[in-house]
Amino acid sequence: MSSVMTRLAAPLCAALMLLSGCTGTSEPRPPTLLLVGAAPGGQPSLLLVEDVSATAPRGEPRLEVVPGASRPLLAPAVALDFEDRAGDRDAAWVLVRTAAGPGGSPPASSHLQRFTVADVDPADPIAFGEDASARVTLTEPGGTGVLDGLSLTSPTTCPVAMQVDRDGETAVVLDDPSRCGSGDHAELWLVPLAGGDPQALEGTNDVAALPSYLDQRDSPNSVYFLVDGINSTHVYRQVIGDTGSERLTGLDVPEPASRLRSAAGSGDVLIVLGQEDLLSVDLATVEAAERADTRVNARELVVDPTGISPEVLVLDASSVAFHSTPLDPSPDIATRPAAAATIDPVTRFGYAVDEGTLTIIDLLTGGDSDSTFRPHVEPLADLELPAGDDGPLSVVGWVRAITPDAP
Repeated sequence: MSSVMTRLAAPLCAALMLLSGCTGTSEPRPPTLLLVGAAPGGQPSLLLVEDVSATAPRGEPRLEVVPGASRPLLAPAVALDFEDRAGDRDAAWVLVRTAAGPGGSPPASSHLQRFTVADVDPADPIAFGEDASARVTLTEPGGTGVLDGLSLTSPTTCPVAMQVDRDGETAVVLDDPSRCGSGDHAELWLVPLAGGDPQALEGTNDVAALPSYLDQRDSPNSVYFLVDGINSTHVYRQVIGDTGSERLTGLDVPEPASRLRSAAGSGDVLIVLGQEDLLSVDLATVEAAERADTRVNARELVVDPTGISPEVLVLDASSVAFHSTPLDPSPDIATRPAAAATIDPVTRFGYAVDEGTLTIIDLLTGGDSDSTFRPHVEPLADLELPAGDDGPLSVVGWVRAITPDAP
């Protein structure tokens, strides 16, 4: 077994224990709620969608938008992450940003908004709300945002991706000016969420315009990110609280950054999407990257950041490719476009959002199983999505609803 597969197998076994007792019987679990970025009626919003698959009669909808659970956003959502991803997920952070203006001018504003999402009752979702006191202005027209005027390489600041640490004290924000009409280079920022000066992760090397991986498992948390080289891309790490980053010798991705499309971390594994393959590097054993074929010219990959679930979803303009592991060279294909997707490692469902629809992907079918891979598409009229650079724009993530009282 490869080092990547070994790293993914142990946490998966632990997760399966949560769903079954020692006798192998299935245990009750609270319902799953999805946070979805949308813009019904043109108003950017964060919606709650409940997965009612466990109780819905055959032939009835498996997903329902929770009534009274739409929360306004200051602009369309472009990224979503959780405090304590592998635990209670008490709060979600959303990066929102207005579109670039005419002629590629900088975006008018970008913000980080925090929402409480623990113990939400779908019948009365009052626990779901914005913590307005925690809001952070990253950029704004007057230039008083915490990232305004700090760029080392570009007058244009364009936040496009974000993750937060386990305690919700620090965010790592990818600033990619090319997404807002500038040809300048990308930067990564550590942003204190309770106030303070942001810190650039790299001041001398060219950071790849790819999302970083903020590993929440250890204390203090670490950020892994990619730096462009001549014929390869280097993996760097910075421990939050330290003043400098280090290159992880031996963990090069064997492609230049210009050929890479996306990146994400899952436990000890950093997975990078190339033009036609997945490249996986083991952050713990420091071994050479392993490669598997995927969809040509895909734009985004989705993994379980906790490392519990080994599956990988790869999104392109017309479909979702489902790899049973990062080394699976023959993914199953759901012929549905997706603006965003997420993986629930305990229920073993993936969810993919697009205009007016939400697709459920059963991760226990397809791949090497004997089951037939049949994604379920649920129409949801409230999922009106704002327009992004590459099509409809959305974010999605899962939380658990409050456990119902016993009858």
